[in-house]
Amino acid sequence: MRSRNDLLSIVLVATVLLVGGTAMAGAPQIHGMVSQGYLSSGTYDYLAMSEQGTFGYTEVALNFAANVAPKLRIGAQLYSRNLGSAGNNNVVLDWAYGDYRFRDALGFRIGKVKLVGGLYNKTRDVDMVRNSMFLPQSVYAENLRDITNSIAGAGIYGNFSLGSSSSIEYELQAGDLELDSSEWLYRQVADAGYPITDFRTQTDPLYAGSLRWNTPLEGLALNGTYRTTKLFLSTQSFLGAAPPTMDPMHLVSDVDYQVDYQWVASLEWLWNDLTLVGEYTRGKNTQQISVTQPGAPEPMAMPEMSTETGGYYVQAAYRFSPLFEFGAIYDVFHPDWTDKSGDELAEAGGVAHRNFQKDFGLTARFDINDWWLIKVEGHVVKGTALLSSYYNPEFPEENWNWFGAKSTFSF
Repeated sequence: MRSRNDLLSIVLVATVLLVGGTAMAGAPQIHGMVSQGYLSSGTYDYLAMSEQGTFGYTEVALNFAANVAPKLRIGAQLYSRNLGSAGNNNVVLDWAYGDYRFRDALGFRIGKVKLVGGLYNKTRDVDMVRNSMFLPQSVYAENLRDITNSIAGAGIYGNFSLGSSSSIEYELQAGDLELDSSEWLYRQVADAGYPITDFRTQTDPLYAGSLRWNTPLEGLALNGTYRTTKLFLSTQSFLGAAPPTMDPMHLVSDVDYQVDYQWVASLEWLWNDLTLVGEYTRGKNTQQISVTQPGAPEPMAMPEMSTETGGYYVQAAYRFSPLFEFGAIYDVFHPDWTDKSGDELAEAGGVAHRNFQKDFGLTARFDINDWWLIKVEGHVVKGTALLSSYYNPEFPEENWNWFGAKSTFSF
């Protein structure tokens, strides 16, 4: 849990930047949002303890940005969320940057910058710009938000006009992920069922890039993003004693986890009141695990394992009036692209539908006014690939469903 000193440091940083921005360039732009959601699911708990229904889904954000010089802009956001066991309403410095734009074709950012990923990772906290409660989980997994939202580092960006209402936008980034407070990583280790007495993380720099083509056809854009990095996890688990004569055993596990690549290819078409979106993602991960019992002469190395992942979604939304927008989505994810049916997993003693998840949903958005919206949606799902064993110890059923509602106030 974040300490009081950490929280005071966040508030102090924000206050200093706010006062500095005001002194140099007048009042900065200040925005924020408060959002409360409800989740209910059949058969399984989804993202939270949702099988019996839960209001455990809250988001709060406060951000500002100020132009402190003709080409220099600074900004920061404080963010808090509670989604199941994630977030616990702790306040974090979500992003904070300094942005100097030399010209349209070249700008430079430093600080804790939003990480590129697909079309929408950089705007995933802006609930007012999308039709659904959550972004499609095949590309924007909600349980990975705390490690895919931003990096501490730098980036360059820019755009080039191609004439005829066409342009190219690019961004290149390098920096470090913040893993120490990742609830998801901790849960992945804790799923083994042993009490964790020590948990440490380290990461090599992450490199990412994006390229977007705003085509001559009005509203049509093509986009591609790419990421690669390497993580190191070290845990110490208390296994207890086997025979009564033995001392309790502490097991040290070291994991080298390489994200060899993850790329997303995207298409977005905004035509009058219709929005059509499709994204396709592929990735490859390699991990090497070594296990050591204190006092043992050397660690025991497990065989290296590589996994190819993949997914895609198509989504459509149509605005019938200023008040009402209706949408539909089909979202597919495979944690092992070479065994999409799950047959090989089943032959090895696993559950076949853990290797796929196919989600069809209908969404409705009601814009009560410029600052208040309500979203309601229902989904039928085949497969359990994105369900957490932290909430679900067993997976007896292949088919399940979930319902959600969310209200957001923004300013």
